Amino acid sequence: MAKAPPKAKEGIFKILGKAFVSYFKNLNLVLPFIFMLAVIIILALAFSFTLAPSLDQIQNFQFDPTTILTVGIAVLFFLIILVAASSYIMSGVIGMVSEIAARGKTQLSTMFRTGGKFWLRFLGATLTIFIIVFVPFLIVLLAADNFVKDSSVIIQIVVLILLVLAMMLFFIFFALAPYLLVIRDLRVFASIKESFAFVKKNYIDFLLLTLIILVITIPISLIPYVGGVINILLLGPMQALVIVYFINSRR
Repeated sequence: MAKAPPKAKEGIFKILGKAFVSYFKNLNLVLPFIFMLAVIIILALAFSFTLAPSLDQIQNFQFDPTTILTVGIAVLFFLIILVAASSYIMSGVIGMVSEIAARGKTQLSTMFRTGGKFWLRFLGATLTIFIIVFVPFLIVLLAADNFVKDSSVIIQIVVLILLVLAMMLFFIFFALAPYLLVIRDLRVFASIKESFAFVKKNYIDFLLLTLIILVITIPISLIPYVGGVINILLLGPMQALVIVYFINSRR
């Protein structure tokens, strides 16, 4: 008996359309992003009220060691809370989106269940990717600065743009690791390896998808007052849906 022909890959714009429809059928997907926005606001207020005297001293150029140490410890503390909360919520979001992809609907309880299971691995993958991508970028940037520091401003800007583009083209090889970690229940390094192999196989398609997402999100982010909120509450869920649908369409 002849084998059935392999299923054709879904086009990028078909995936975008499907994600758009799924979002409006599952508006509860916005709730984790509301939680994330609330966490950011609460941490920002807590940071401001807790360190108001120290921040006033810094603004008045009073850089005594105690003030600097206090602010540094507080920034680190609040940053750890923010990253941990983000890992919990975003791994939960991926769980919800995976459920939508499989069943057409999801529940908020999926976020709590998936977030509780994967947040630590998600955090580990995020930090590992940061080390793999951004630490070498900073080293190259510092090295490049020594060569072009005496050049014109235009040359310095061009070099910086080229380095950022190179970093982005390298970063997308690892960008799917947090998603694959949750979708396929992988360990940290297995998810990074899987992301590299997956993107290598689908590099042009994923690069196109990434560019489309950037073209949409960057202009909206620049809208005064509401751009960031729109990005979090609308484009955040949409992006998660698009990426999960993309992964599923190219297994």
